[in-house]
Amino acid sequence: NTINLQGQDVVKELKRTGNSEQEYYFAKIWDISVLGAAQLTERPTEIPAVAPTVKPEPTESPFPTVTDKPSGMPTESLPSVIVTGSREDLQLGGMTTSSYGYVFNMRTKPDANVVLLTGMDFYTEATSDINFELWTYAGNYQDKKGAMDGSWTKIGGGVTRGRGIGRYTAIPEGMFKPVSIDGGGATRAFYLTLDSINLVYKLGQDAGIRGAPPDTYVHHESQDIEIWEGEGVLNYNRTKAEVGLPPFPDTSITVFYRYPRSFLGAVYYDSVPCQSLPCPLIPTGMPTVPPPTKSPATAEPSLQPTTEAPMTAAPTPSVTSAPISPTESPTVEPSSTSSRPFLTSLTTVTQRELASTTTSTSYGYIFNVRTKAEVGAVLIKGMDFYT
Repeated sequence: NTINLQGQDVVKELKRTGNSEQEYYFAKIWDISVLGAAQLTERPTEIPAVAPTVKPEPTESPFPTVTDKPSGMPTESLPSVIVTGSREDLQLGGMTTSSYGYVFNMRTKPDANVVLLTGMDFYTEATSDINFELWTYAGNYQDKKGAMDGSWTKIGGGVTRGRGIGRYTAIPEGMFKPVSIDGGGATRAFYLTLDSINLVYKLGQDAGIRGAPPDTYVHHESQDIEIWEGEGVLNYNRTKAEVGLPPFPDTSITVFYRYPRSFLGAVYYDSVPCQSLPCPLIPTGMPTVPPPTKSPATAEPSLQPTTEAPMTAAPTPSVTSAPISPTESPTVEPSSTSSRPFLTSLTTVTQRELASTTTSTSYGYIFNVRTKAEVGAVLIKGMDFYT
């Protein structure tokens, strides 16, 4: 039962181990649990044990049930990954080369939604500690290559241990700041650099013939994003790095930039259900009902009546008719008692935080709910739980 109680921890460990071993199908694991022998299905028989029915009998209605309110927060999609390169590339074949850095563009597909980049791997032949930096710009890098006007934002950096030939090196989770790319074909540029000549990338299409211009070909893609060919950066400007600027070498010295080049590594991302941020149509987890006031917000009563005394009609000389016999039950149902919504605080967290070790699971939970001393009776009308 330990795996069932700590299933999300096991999933996280499998993903971490799979990433370190370059087995990226582990990224698709969502949940894991252990079944008892009594829950296992029997081995199928060679012939049907029961004669087939004449026509299928559906156990549930084929028509969806329409409710008058959202069922809850939309579920988070499974993380996706694009892995570039081949086995030959990882063995430093004839199409690979290395230098300090690499700059390139990523784009969403024209019909894709916003994507949130959650991680990145790169390829280095080093097996010692290496210093890396990752910068991004919301647009085409060719418009801002070498710019020092604040258009580039640093989203990653630090010292990590290179994993050497044959395996990609992951940027540690704590050293990467997730960044989004708008949907509908939007472009975002990335500049990845080391402070040593150990970043490995690949020669691009037509390299060595005429040399196609950078950002001409897509060299890897998924159903959501495209990775375009970029440029190798053959220098690291330490003076700029020391003052917190992107360490681009002088763009007027063309020998510092070589193209076309292709990125070797992996990109992890999630898809967001809209084409630009913030998403306007995602329902909130709780109704946006304002909290009730402690007492009715009515004005104080006046000392004298503000309306004139009513004028009654003169009495009639005839005898009035007898009153009608009362009915056995009221003709109008009493109005419902005023409800006072009991609102709890809601903290929105990511799927990764929901899977952290600060949560636990079991069969049930027992607890008390008490009214405040100055509050009357309350009617609990609903409840949500987390599973």
